Amino acid sequence: VLDSMSFAHQMSLVAVLLMATVHIMAARMDRALERPQWLSISKGLSVAYVLVHLLPELAEMQSEWLEAWPDRPLRWLDRQVYYAALVGLLLALGLDRISSRKRSAAPRFWLHTSSFAIYNLIIGGFALQIERPSLLILATIAFGAHFMVTDHGLNRQHPRAYTHYGRWVLAGAILLGWIIALATRPHVIIVAGLTGLLGGGILLDVIKEEIPKKQEGRFALFVGGALGYGCLLLVERYLRVHG
Repeated sequence: VLDSMSFAHQMSLVAVLLMATVHIMAARMDRALERPQWLSISKGLSVAYVLVHLLPELAEMQSEWLEAWPDRPLRWLDRQVYYAALVGLLLALGLDRISSRKRSAAPRFWLHTSSFAIYNLIIGGFALQIERPSLLILATIAFGAHFMVTDHGLNRQHPRAYTHYGRWVLAGAILLGWIIALATRPHVIIVAGLTGLLGGGILLDVIKEEIPKKQEGRFALFVGGALGYGCLLLVERYLRVHG
């Protein structure tokens, strides 16, 4: 099967396997690493990815959407992907509010896990669309850091359920999303819409979870993670233009 796949698809498979491994190993890494340091760096890295890469990616997806559907109705409407991002943010916020009202731990856990699993499905398919190896590596690092932050929260709130079920569901969702995208080869309009939903959900996580609170984390490490990853994106962009 691997021999029949293109190099880009093979690279994306390696990427989703690495991201799935982060979910599976997150609890052990959480115990092994000194939490304030890696958590602050991971948060800064995730914020840099959203602001420097994902938002411009939404702009490119919007252009591809319009080119792929020139005879669409409502030709004056040219912000579809951004509305998808708004919907993604509102859906993520709604699920978070609903889960917070549940008194029992089990419904809260499964609502949180289900919402993250949906985004992981999209991330798995999104990885298949990244053809440049350098961008795929940077995306894998960013999503891996983002997963470490979300997994830390789930493991802290629901340690037993996360260890036995949650991490496997989240890891499997990434692989399933990649398999679905490989089998169906979704149209660019669908890819653009799902990327918008993903962007909205991650934006909410950045606003709600990633920015370090005064009483936790280390601001210098957060800034270092953000600027360090931002520089990597800048170098990749320079090499793409001038390489």
